[in-house]
Amino acid sequence: MDRRQHDRYSNLTDRILDEMRDADPAEWRPGWVSRTKGGRPINPTTSKRYRGGNVLQLWVTAAEREYATNEWAGYGQWRDRDAQVRKGEKGTVIRYVTRKEVEDDTAPEGKRIRTVVCWPTVFNAAQVDGYEPAEIELPDVAEIDRTAEDFLDTTEAEIRHGGDRAFWNKKGDYITLPQREQFTSTEHYYATAFHELTHWTGAAHRLDRNMTGRFGDRRYAAEELVAELGAHFLAAEFDMEATTTQDTARYLADWVQLLENDNKAIFTAAALAADAVDYSMNLALAY
Repeated sequence: MDRRQHDRYSNLTDRILDEMRDADPAEWRPGWVSRTKGGRPINPTTSKRYRGGNVLQLWVTAAEREYATNEWAGYGQWRDRDAQVRKGEKGTVIRYVTRKEVEDDTAPEGKRIRTVVCWPTVFNAAQVDGYEPAEIELPDVAEIDRTAEDFLDTTEAEIRHGGDRAFWNKKGDYITLPQREQFTSTEHYYATAFHELTHWTGAAHRLDRNMTGRFGDRRYAAEELVAELGAHFLAAEFDMEATTTQDTARYLADWVQLLENDNKAIFTAAALAADAVDYSMNLALAY
């Protein structure tokens, strides 16, 4: 990895680490999760939503600069929409991975697939003139609750209620949650449900993530970070206010250590979380 690429990974990691290190574990609520309406960041010129580490990159930037819109596009894309990025505005670099076929005499068929990492720059709709951000009508709390509950039902994940712990039982392949009235809010209930659902997607017969970690080790911390991000991404899909689970404080120190040792860990976790969200959303769409 060249120095420039290393710095791009470190930029986001360091910003998240600064917040984690300064946090009170008992009260930590990530400031880098969505604070804008409309769910995950979206490119209004392609109608595609950003995913993985780019979601975090854009959420962090939007929070720091107090942008109220979740719409982001490249300089030329805005120009093609008859909008103009204002002079002096600072863009945000994101990561784009593509695969292309290249000639290779050593390959069986004379060609191989090469992975190419690009780093395009995008600008928020708040940074351009000549474009009116989309008006977003947020559903009421009852509608959010109904659609989120319907979503959980259509994934066909087995969810049992009872006790005072939340967990995915790997052997029995079911999720256990406390009764809803035991949670402090609807958002807290769904944050916990979405966290455990993300674990559920990692089963060998689903996405087959590495689930061999034990509490306190690197693999365990990495999977818990995937589940935490998956819960935030799913909350954004339903326009919920993001919150954390009661176990988040237990993992905070481990996440700090994980990110300090690997500046790409947050990108890896975010990509796996995005895969988990796509998997569960596709189950719901196919229902």
